[in-house]
Amino acid sequence: MNKKIIITISTIVLSIIFCSTIYAKSDMSVGEMLERQMWEDVKTGKSEMYELKIADAFQSVHEDGMRNREEEIKLLKELNLGDYQLSKFNITRQADAIIVTYLVQMTKKTAEGKQISDTPTPRLSVWIKTEKGWQWLAHANLNVARK
Repeated sequence: MNKKIIITISTIVLSIIFCSTIYAKSDMSVGEMLERQMWEDVKTGKSEMYELKIADAFQSVHEDGMRNREEEIKLLKELNLGDYQLSKFNITRQADAIIVTYLVQMTKKTAEGKQISDTPTPRLSVWIKTEKGWQWLAHANLNVARK
């Protein structure tokens, strides 16, 4: 093969690999950023900020049952978050959806009058890209409440 063709093909292949890596890192950064910002808005009581990010068709599941958008907003407004750490993010993307799983560890938290465990527990969120920007579509909270 001609040396010029080999160099051209190699350049194209390397460009595809490089762009794929940037795309993957971008999805990871966006997914992690969306979760971190949601947590910060809830902690600081910025309900006007997180309400805009919650999709109309939102659904969640918690240890005590399922919630729709309005019920989730009510729960978020009642939370009293202390310090927390988010870790072990795993992010995937399918078209205009980002799926985020991670662990959260809290030093103190109360929800509906119950103290929440400080053991790291898993979460799952689904975000969709809409005309309004990224919106929270679904969430699974696997936190176990202490009585």
